Amino acid sequence: MSTFFDTRFTQIHSQILSENMMYQLSACHSLQESFDFFETQGPDFLNPLIPELKRDQAVLDRIVTLTGLDGYPRLQVEACVLCAFLADKRVNLPLDRFIRRWISCLICALTTTEDIKLLQHVITALGNFVHIKEEYRDYAFREGIVSELLAVNLTYKKNIAISQALAYTFSSLCAHCSRFQEIHHSLIFLSEALFTDDLTTITHAVEAISQICKHHSKEVIKENEDIVPRLIELLQNHSLSIVYPSIKAIGYILHHGNAVLQHLMDFNLLPSLLRLIDYPNKEVQNETLWVISNISTGRHAQIQLLIEAQVIPKLISLLKCWEKRERVDREIFKESAWILVDVLSNGTEGQVQYMLKQHVLESFCEVLQHHAKIGDVEALKIVLEGFQRILLREGLEFRSQFSRILDDYHIRSILQELMNEEEHSHSIVELATNIALWTS
Repeated sequence: MSTFFDTRFTQIHSQILSENMMYQLSACHSLQESFDFFETQGPDFLNPLIPELKRDQAVLDRIVTLTGLDGYPRLQVEACVLCAFLADKRVNLPLDRFIRRWISCLICALTTTEDIKLLQHVITALGNFVHIKEEYRDYAFREGIVSELLAVNLTYKKNIAISQALAYTFSSLCAHCSRFQEIHHSLIFLSEALFTDDLTTITHAVEAISQICKHHSKEVIKENEDIVPRLIELLQNHSLSIVYPSIKAIGYILHHGNAVLQHLMDFNLLPSLLRLIDYPNKEVQNETLWVISNISTGRHAQIQLLIEAQVIPKLISLLKCWEKRERVDREIFKESAWILVDVLSNGTEGQVQYMLKQHVLESFCEVLQHHAKIGDVEALKIVLEGFQRILLREGLEFRSQFSRILDDYHIRSILQELMNEEEHSHSIVELATNIALWTS
């Protein structure tokens, strides 16, 4: 640490270990102010006080002791807040022994604390505690945390710092919580928070809604019909931390039933998906393709929506990028390839003819040529499976066209090589043999 912080920590150490409660309160307040300062330096900044505290067991023990001073509520609350911050930084504390006391103290402080800065810390501290363990979160639910947080929101609706802290703690409460009855009242705050102008509040709110949608998307839509169009609108945001949970939430909504698809389309989902296919983050790309795959496996009308939105050429371009090793990782290639296979398998004759005009078979042939050379089994299997599904379809008169394309790209010789059981897996050999027979 710098000389300044050496001196500061020495002073804090002395005050907190004294028997004077005013000194102890001052030390707790100084520690929290220091933590707040370092938090503003960014997530990668190493707080120099944390290593010092980890080595100073006497100070840690005293902070824990102060959380039990029932006759001195301000000091008790400040100490509980510090414990929550330290626990979040993985400082070793007797959590299982005291967590119920600390959570109860902080929930009580939600209704008694008039200092806005301390109230913000109390709310955040609860968020820190509840995301550590499921049993801590369950205890907070039993203590009525949701109703108390909502009461705070009613009192301080226009305070941005309080809204940010509330959104963070609601996000922590909703993470991995599968029981809707415990979190559904959270939507009262979260649906409002989605429409604020503050990016930090929106970020935590959309993360919370994404977590809820994982198990309860139907209930979310029923609770507030404005949430879905807002999620689609947020896909246009420039922040990854907003776009990613938004597309995940939409994926969960579609995954739990296509009945809501038309509702999503009414709010121009597809143009956003088309843009996100090229998003400079592979997690967003993967989630976007997952959403598109849920659409492509549906009715002919859903496939037609993808065609009209010009999604198919974009997916084919991903195949070409993969073949050239440009910008596209394995998972993105696999997902885009399977979507194209699904459309070829499930589309109408007219839709398949559209795909052929987009040179989808030629693109698959190029991928097969490339990956046969390097022995990429997974890529080979996807392409061969796609060829087989197309050939198994009845009523489509394009086998002669298919055979011509195979000849143009010298695929028959590749199929002969893939039929060698000594070099390739049984599934590859079987697929190559079937395609060779059906196109002979």
